[in-house]
Amino acid sequence: MMGTALLAGEQDGPVMQACPAPPVPPAEECPPEHPPVEVVPFVQHLDIRMAGDARPLGGGTEPVLTAWLRLKEPAFSPAETALVLLDSMPPALYAATTEPVVAPTADFAVHFADGLATADLGDWTLIRTQVEQASSGWMVDSIRLWRPDGTLLATARQTRRILTPR
Repeated sequence: MMGTALLAGEQDGPVMQACPAPPVPPAEECPPEHPPVEVVPFVQHLDIRMAGDARPLGGGTEPVLTAWLRLKEPAFSPAETALVLLDSMPPALYAATTEPVVAPTADFAVHFADGLATADLGDWTLIRTQVEQASSGWMVDSIRLWRPDGTLLATARQTRRILTPR
């Protein structure tokens, strides 16, 4: 495992957000999702509400999953919580398949946004993961995490190796 950090002080400059949160119903209006704990034990620590029509293994046409997430026992700093949540969704490819695909992570890069500095991540966060590219046994997912008010908290890119049974 390797970690890299780039640290610098604040300074004046342009302020923009190029990846707004998608329009979805509030978490309270979305149905709870209960993935099988025996298949993915970590889900016992999450409240999950899918925010859109796509479901994991739903056989849809777009490899995109959007959900409201929160930790059931929030005991981490905002940065730690963001890291956990960004790695909590199944591969976005699952939105366009009906059978699980083994896709271990080969690379995971996280970039925090300014909104994380003032975030209370004990509340719901909106997450969207989508396939950027998939071919030749590799896939790259793009993941974004927002507060309920649409403030961007973090982005991530996850490269996965798609393994098929031989």
